[in-house]
Amino acid sequence: MPWIIPLLGYLVFATIYSLIRRNLGKNFAEHNRLVNAFFFLAVLWPIGSLIGFLSHPNLHIGWLSLALVLAGSIVWPLSNLSAYRANRHIDAGMFSILSNLTPIVTITVAWNLLGEGLNSQQLFGAVIILVSAILVTLPSIRRHRRTDRNGLMFALLTVVLVGLGIVFERYMLKRMDIGAYFIFGWGAQTFWMIIFALSEYKNIHLLKDRKFFLPTLGYGLSAALRGVGFVAALKFSNNASLVGAAASFLSVSVVVAAFFFTNEKDGLAIKLPAALLGTVGLIILSFS
Repeated sequence: MPWIIPLLGYLVFATIYSLIRRNLGKNFAEHNRLVNAFFFLAVLWPIGSLIGFLSHPNLHIGWLSLALVLAGSIVWPLSNLSAYRANRHIDAGMFSILSNLTPIVTITVAWNLLGEGLNSQQLFGAVIILVSAILVTLPSIRRHRRTDRNGLMFALLTVVLVGLGIVFERYMLKRMDIGAYFIFGWGAQTFWMIIFALSEYKNIHLLKDRKFFLPTLGYGLSAALRGVGFVAALKFSNNASLVGAAASFLSVSVVVAAFFFTNEKDGLAIKLPAALLGTVGLIILSFS
């Protein structure tokens, strides 16, 4: 399964990205759009374009594909903004476990629109992942304050946007090669993010401050490399549902990393069992 290798790369960089995003979300919440505009314009598109051109892509994608990629790519900047906002209120481990809902969105949409479904064993694994997310979400909704509920709302919005975005990427990878997608798809995402961040131009001087610039750069680099790994896994697997479900193993890596590196120990009695349950679902998916 050649898609496993880029998926592992995705998991490593996505874990780093999640922890940095949590730090930025807490310390620079008001500069959400500036952080993400820097990521898309200064990191994501240059890296994507370099990889794209090195792969000798076919850039003759046609006007319809160009229109589709421009319209649909808006979902990724919106998901980044929503995730950043969510991490202002909930910790990295909680956010990651909630993200286990993403494959449910992906599977439902991909199955109906792309015909890329799962067999009975894979569906069983996906249901286990869903149960793990419900176990950690419901107690939090009951006991947390309003601000925390707002964080959960943005986290769930991110789940829906990312689930739709995965299916959109898989669809576009059927219409163009991976190199062309890195150039046009990530270019379209950058276009939308710049539009969203126009009002932040006045704060661009913050990038001269090392305390702001270094974590922002780390956020951008880890997010870009995460994206490369995920798009490659999506391309090589030929199944958006399978990759979307397998990528939910991120919940385990983030909970463990957050415990050791950011001292996020609250709610471990819920998070760890839920993460382990999600891991069982991932194992079932991997060996089905």
